Amino acid sequence: MKYIALLTFILLLVVSCTPRTDSSFPATPAVTLSISPTQAFTPTPPPSPTPSATPSPTLTPTSTATPEPKAVISPDNVAQLKTVLTVENRYGSPHAMFSPDGRLLVAKTSPFGEGNKSVSKLFFWNLETLQEASPLETADRIFFTHLAFDVDGQSILVGTWPNTSQAISLLRLSDGQHLLDIPVPRESLGRIVRRIALSPDGQWIAIGFTDGQLEIYARKDGQRVFQEKIKSARNVSIIEALAFSPDSRFLAAGGAEKTIYLWSTSDWKMLTTFTPGKGTIFDLAFSPDGSFLAAAEGGSDGRVSLWNVQTPEAKAPVASFPFPSFSVEFSPDGSLLVAGGANGHLSFWRTDTYEQVARLPAHKTRIEALDFSPDGQFLASGSATTSRPYELKLWRVPAP
Repeated sequence: MKYIALLTFILLLVVSCTPRTDSSFPATPAVTLSISPTQAFTPTPPPSPTPSATPSPTLTPTSTATPEPKAVISPDNVAQLKTVLTVENRYGSPHAMFSPDGRLLVAKTSPFGEGNKSVSKLFFWNLETLQEASPLETADRIFFTHLAFDVDGQSILVGTWPNTSQAISLLRLSDGQHLLDIPVPRESLGRIVRRIALSPDGQWIAIGFTDGQLEIYARKDGQRVFQEKIKSARNVSIIEALAFSPDSRFLAAGGAEKTIYLWSTSDWKMLTTFTPGKGTIFDLAFSPDGSFLAAAEGGSDGRVSLWNVQTPEAKAPVASFPFPSFSVEFSPDGSLLVAGGANGHLSFWRTDTYEQVARLPAHKTRIEALDFSPDGQFLASGSATTSRPYELKLWRVPAP
């Protein structure tokens, strides 16, 4: 009997624990919770832009673009030079130069009116895109007279006039901030900064004035360390040209006195003088190895002459070409010498044989500015007269 009673109790307990399935107690369905890890961290992409009526130009992605091959200008291809940029209708004497890193081409204008102001401007072009950047301009009635890049390429030396408070300023290109101002006494009303040169080692700033005064200042603090007056029997001693040798050992100057002067920068003693001819010396340029000095001489009998500065006692040029000119420059590798002519032509000579390899009609008037880019792939030239706007051209050999 005990076993029968125990079995009955177990059966009743099992029945009472079995869930009820009748309609008064519907079964609760199971809930599955799914969490996607990517849902919480991946933002929803923005909707695609609606196409405009005028499609935008197609641009080649930078990462997949193949750079356009560029040739270095040489005696073998210089006759193929073509213009890739021409700038016109800006007034003043042209001054074109490349930044030391080769990224920028810089040119200046002389004073022109903007409303009630009269200002000078510096213009910049990016050599990769050939697009013009925002210019720098002077304050009202303060004019740029000459330019020289600082060795770091981030700032530029400018001569200003009227120089009542300063004659030379070092400006930061990014914002025009004055990093250095060199006050120069205004000893005469007509005394204007004509030329500026900065030594390649960054130590010296040379300034040539319209009254024949040459002054040297230390780049680090703006203190004057040397001065000399180029005397003239005709009282016309404008310094038209200044050039430091690539190793900064020499400084050359020339101008209306028709003579080239050569100083040693170690003690500022004059080493020698060269007399090319009867015309004004408008430009000077050292060869990249510093051995030779080229001079551009104007006038109807003007010549381009080449002098060996390693033998300063020599009184005759190593080469001379009949070509009245206002500018002269060596290519960065030293294989070419180019001169800008009074007739608007560019003339090129090999420096190993002194053979003329090309003469190109470039401008309508005299060429006053020449510069090669540091990589030798571009040549800039500028021309102007007092009666017409200057013209700036950028030259390059077409890609093969």
